[in-house]
Amino acid sequence: MYTQQVVFLLNAFMLSDAGLVVVAGCIAYYIRWLISSYHWKMPIDILIYSMLFLMAINNFLMSRAGLYSDKRPKSFWEIVQKLVIIIFLDFSILNLGFFLLKLHISRIFISLYAIILLCALLLEKGLIEIFLSIRQKKGFNVRHILLVGNDKRAEHVLQALNRQRSWGHKFIGYLTPTDKEKPNISPLPCLGSLSDFENVLTREIIDEVVFVLSLEHSKINLKPYIKLCRKLGVAYRIVPAMYSSENKDQFYVEKI
Repeated sequence: MYTQQVVFLLNAFMLSDAGLVVVAGCIAYYIRWLISSYHWKMPIDILIYSMLFLMAINNFLMSRAGLYSDKRPKSFWEIVQKLVIIIFLDFSILNLGFFLLKLHISRIFISLYAIILLCALLLEKGLIEIFLSIRQKKGFNVRHILLVGNDKRAEHVLQALNRQRSWGHKFIGYLTPTDKEKPNISPLPCLGSLSDFENVLTREIIDEVVFVLSLEHSKINLKPYIKLCRKLGVAYRIVPAMYSSENKDQFYVEKI
């Protein structure tokens, strides 16, 4: 479910950014034409090729900068810094191409194009972050998740999902693998243990269960719990205990 949401969002972002490159180019062209009292012109084929080139290089650089990632940025300032650098590189490469092809393009047009595109991208990214935040806070179409686990691996799954871009999800709490274990995941509320699984599943509003059991709990038979999930129409995920919890940077939520 999360992978599909992420893929959809990232493809939408890439298409939107490509569209902004075209819109910004057309606006810059129109403004430059007005400034020249309707005398300035630029060959349409060069304008089109320039926009297509910028679409490709801009999407590539934004991808390399992590702006097409499942992780949401820590702050909007981080987005601003990355976009400024990307726009600078975009138009530096474009100008280099014009130089090598010996094309004399108006510097005013290039400057207008860069400024308009930067402003458009900043506005777009800002609105996207606001939209995702409001949607998640209001709980509209939010998926309610129950976590089963009680160690560092479970905490890393929690952190990874909270950083992920999606339509929104909310952890309602977690269950410990056994009755003997003490609650160890903060700030999630502990709703009991696996022995309370059926009661919690029927009492709470739960859309998905994520099982994150460590190697020491590998002998626990999950079949009854999975069978109950299927019976109640609750989606479930099982995170294999095959990675080192000491390095959470190597854990990717796309695999869940």
